[in-house]
Amino acid sequence: MKFRNWLESEDQYNAFLTEIRPKIIRILNFLKAPADDVDDIAQKVLVAVWRTLIGDLGKPPSPGKFNAWLYTVTRNTFINYMISKNKYPMITTDAPPAVAPEPKEEDERIDALRKALPLLNKMDQLMIDLFYFKDKSLKEICDMLNIPLGTAKRRLHVARNRLAKKMQYV
Repeated sequence: MKFRNWLESEDQYNAFLTEIRPKIIRILNFLKAPADDVDDIAQKVLVAVWRTLIGDLGKPPSPGKFNAWLYTVTRNTFINYMISKNKYPMITTDAPPAVAPEPKEEDERIDALRKALPLLNKMDQLMIDLFYFKDKSLKEICDMLNIPLGTAKRRLHVARNRLAKKMQYV
């Protein structure tokens, strides 16, 4: 199905928006998006959907898989929005250590960790913060971010590797 031809007239575009916007709002409410952010996130989703459907941004979904694709786009946009607006609590690197200082070597590792954390992207910071500093289980992280267990494990693994690399150069 060619969406580009289908969305060329303004009436067709408005009918499409009228049909799809309530679906996006329902998905965002299911994901527990803050009420004051729902309209902003929905607008970002609509732009991403429209750009994809006219062929500017990736390959459009097949018609039978549109609703699943819309859910994925909405969920990913929601997560990215929440991270970009710092709606998830992030790591603060200026807090004093919770334990008494260890030998000099341990202090150097802690300093390197504090310098390397802000160099990571927001998703990596979030994963490390939730798992190591907030003591959340992988299951709790999955529920918070609405992602599968395998995705959480992969993201945590990648975040640890990136952190290790950043610590080498700090």
